Amino acid sequence: MELFQKTDITKNVFRIDTPYGVAMYFVQGKDRGVLIDTGMGVGSLRTFLKSVTSLPYDVYLTHGHCDHAGGASEFDEVYLNPKDWELEKQHAAIEHRIDDVFRGPFPVPEGTEESMFIPQRKTEYLPYDENDVLDLGDYQVRFIAVPGHTKGCMVPVFVEDRMAVIGDALGEMTLLQFPESTSIEEYRKSLEHLQEEETEFDQVLRFHGTCESDKQIIEDSIELCEEILEGKDAEIPAEVHDYPGRLGRPEKHPGKEGNILYNPESIKN
Repeated sequence: MELFQKTDITKNVFRIDTPYGVAMYFVQGKDRGVLIDTGMGVGSLRTFLKSVTSLPYDVYLTHGHCDHAGGASEFDEVYLNPKDWELEKQHAAIEHRIDDVFRGPFPVPEGTEESMFIPQRKTEYLPYDENDVLDLGDYQVRFIAVPGHTKGCMVPVFVEDRMAVIGDALGEMTLLQFPESTSIEEYRKSLEHLQEEETEFDQVLRFHGTCESDKQIIEDSIELCEEILEGKDAEIPAEVHDYPGRLGRPEKHPGKEGNILYNPESIKN
């Protein structure tokens, strides 16, 4: 079983796919690179990166959930929005990650053993926010704060390629039913902020599923937030990762991009 596979997106950007349903991204500039997320922490991501790049690189996490922060302990310095520091301590624990893989909603990849999970990071994270801009030499990466899925959720923008990695902040089913998620009212404001930055990117990437979406997903998700706030959504009961909620749209919703699973007790601030 291959734990990591490299897929070139552009000459500067490649995606790292894993058998655990989550991807990562690596951006290469003239002088250095940046790794976006560290996956579930199964196997050595650092060893894999040595085989595909010789650049020095920084490591930035989009948020504190286990399938994005699980591999962080392999790297000396890792950046995470401080609003997710406490979440990461609970969520990226090795016991939580093992439980997520072996007792989660998805099939366990053949060959997976508990001994393959790397320990949780013990070193403090370094802070960052949307004012940070990374200069890789001839290439820049900037960030947009999009609280919702978690309170510290960030969207990286690959400036020269005009790409934004919107998932898990926004996706085919954005999960807002967790205790660490914001209200629908606050999430709508986050999406409106993201929409204001839309002129900076043409393509949107994700970490799960097909790893791509149409930009229309931003406008359609704002519209769905408004329907939920007005009590005009589908309100379909659903549950993911043992947290029940309501789906704003039916699972199949032709003509509209995206869906939201939300906590009906957390609609307005």
